[in-house]
Amino acid sequence: MRPTFLATLAAAALLACSARSSCPEGQVDCGGRCVALSADPLNCGACGTVCGAGGACRAGACDCGPGTVRCGETCAQLESDPANCGACGKTCPGAQVCGTAGGAIACADACGAGLTACDRACVDLASDRYHCGACGVPCEPGEACDGGTCRSLQVACFATDDVRPLAPDLAGTGSPRPAGDGPVALAGLDGDVWAAAALSGSLVRLPLELAAPSVEHALHAADLEGIAAVGDRLLVSNSGGGSVAVVEPGTGRVLDDVILPGPPGANPRGIAVLDGRAYVALYGKDEASGGQAVAVLDVSGVPGCAGAPCATLERTIDLRGAADAGALPFPAHAVALGANVYVTLANLAKDSDPTSWTYGYYVTPAGPGRLVTIDGASGASRVLSLGDGCKNPGALAAHGSTLWISCAGAGAAGLLPVDLSNPAAPEVGGLLLTAFDAPGAVAFCRGAGFVSDQYTGRVQRFDPVTRNAQEAVEVCPMGAQGWAWAADLLCAPGR
Repeated sequence: MRPTFLATLAAAALLACSARSSCPEGQVDCGGRCVALSADPLNCGACGTVCGAGGACRAGACDCGPGTVRCGETCAQLESDPANCGACGKTCPGAQVCGTAGGAIACADACGAGLTACDRACVDLASDRYHCGACGVPCEPGEACDGGTCRSLQVACFATDDVRPLAPDLAGTGSPRPAGDGPVALAGLDGDVWAAAALSGSLVRLPLELAAPSVEHALHAADLEGIAAVGDRLLVSNSGGGSVAVVEPGTGRVLDDVILPGPPGANPRGIAVLDGRAYVALYGKDEASGGQAVAVLDVSGVPGCAGAPCATLERTIDLRGAADAGALPFPAHAVALGANVYVTLANLAKDSDPTSWTYGYYVTPAGPGRLVTIDGASGASRVLSLGDGCKNPGALAAHGSTLWISCAGAGAAGLLPVDLSNPAAPEVGGLLLTAFDAPGAVAFCRGAGFVSDQYTGRVQRFDPVTRNAQEAVEVCPMGAQGWAWAADLLCAPGR
């Protein structure tokens, strides 16, 4: 009988950075923390040099934060500052407020519709990073205010074993956070970022409070590939062991371990959660190793769970028939949207010359990629062809009622929008070309889209409405192995 993940795991909390004997290139040790003096607002240019409230650290010097300009010794929001209303030094008299009305910045007796007076500054609590959700609640450096919640873009850098925070303009905003060996997947829970590290088989807690250290829980798993939050617990895909673990975040203790059907090669990866069920993509490897399906778990008992059983396997959805003849589907990523779960299928065939490929035979797109829709209520599934414009699809993310899917096939690389306004009749749009031959992870933050490169450490920002893309930015540096990879992206909620 195969040993369970639960029986072989030992959980331990480690202060990741303090365990390092030296800091990576470009970082220095500041009181036991490896920091980047060029971008860390708590150690800007030198250890202990803190940029003031609303400040940012750029090239090792404190500067005004986004949306503000320097007025003498202070940083001011000209569109709302009653002491610098529209221009430095222009003061609103008496009890008047400063705000924008009809496109013009001016002093007035009251704030316009949709704006709130915060100490005589007229602000939109849904989007103002210095008054986010309530007056006087600023976002951390690098965060943006989205719907009254502070958010930041987090990037998992696989080759350098860290997670890096970015501002919405893709500027670095703090020091890289140690994240085990090979962070490959990210999730948010209770204001923290969690990274699943594939090579060390560990989970890493990354508090959004910049001064707090990262904490690593060593799970001793063979290969972690996916992570998702369910209530106050985490689900983790143990790819090497063919199981899904339920983990208690505070201690890193494995509370339950659900062994998936078939041989260990089922290779569980992405997880989507909908209405008390978890849908786990079983990628497999070849025709003999299992996988090529979606496992459906009942996770309604996971929140607050103290020990097994926390989750149970309901059924599996066999997807082998969804690929072209002679090919296999290889489901890897899943996302929940509305009442459905959506899973991408790569639709790969054996390489015509197996000796030409180091990592396996299934590398060649057999035809168009596929998208599987699973009805969360009935469990029924249906398959949609993504067309010749999308080969070897992978990661996907939702923006409103549209899915954006990474397509990495030769001659068909880019982002494909699928309009799900009518889920019964999805509409496949035109491919948005990116700067990458193999676009990877996709995320949306404050209305903007972001996509990473599977072959480098670059990230590119795009507008899902206008479909304009900005120049790609190098985020993850090259590791000691001689390559870089921005493995995952997460729009993380603040504290």
